[in-house]
Amino acid sequence: MKIAICDDDKNMCDILASWIKREFPEEDILVFESAEKLFEEERFPDILLLDIGFNGMNGMEAARKMRDRGFTGILIFITGEEEHVFDAFDVQAFHYLVKPVSEKKLNEVLCAAITRQTTAVERMKKDTTEQMITVYSSGMHRNIHFKDVVYAEVYDRKMFVHTTKEDIEYYGRLSDFAESAGRDFYRTHRSFLIHFKYVESYDRTKVILEGGREVPLSRRHYGDFIEKYMEYGIRQRKRR
Repeated sequence: MKIAICDDDKNMCDILASWIKREFPEEDILVFESAEKLFEEERFPDILLLDIGFNGMNGMEAARKMRDRGFTGILIFITGEEEHVFDAFDVQAFHYLVKPVSEKKLNEVLCAAITRQTTAVERMKKDTTEQMITVYSSGMHRNIHFKDVVYAEVYDRKMFVHTTKEDIEYYGRLSDFAESAGRDFYRTHRSFLIHFKYVESYDRTKVILEGGREVPLSRRHYGDFIEKYMEYGIRQRKRR
């Protein structure tokens, strides 16, 4: 995977590149000190860290031009002024980092970005009989097979995926995981996603999963949960 840094501050580029190499040694890192140099590349990077306020063509203009040229990768803005953040939605920015950037925050955002980009690639290539998601956890890429996932939860921007075999932690978004997992999963609460396959019982406030694990069920989702669970049962009967 190619991760590009575009910033006219050479010292900032060197610092970010060294942090990324230390945490993500498997990834290719490209450094550009102007948007013009970035545009000379034949291939777009998978992930682009782009400074908004450099001289010449500013980062927002560069981002729009990149999108117009067909860049579909992940865009992360680096900015010293938070008011620019609202403009980031126009170019589908994944996240933004406010200067001074900390190594911890950079690693957290890049973990989530790498997971999303890897998932997007896997989604295009995956065998429908063996669906999975690839995440970046504990310094390595991990494959999580959806058939083994009992439930997933998010806390303080960190994902906890509980499978029949192990628990896996990584930085990511529950919404991205839910989108990849598909309709056999249900979001019972803003912080929890369950797999219908492992439901043992439920009431208006909770769902009991295999092994006695209890997950909260939002009262306002109760009716929709029952409807989706019944649809799941119908699909299962058709599959047999």
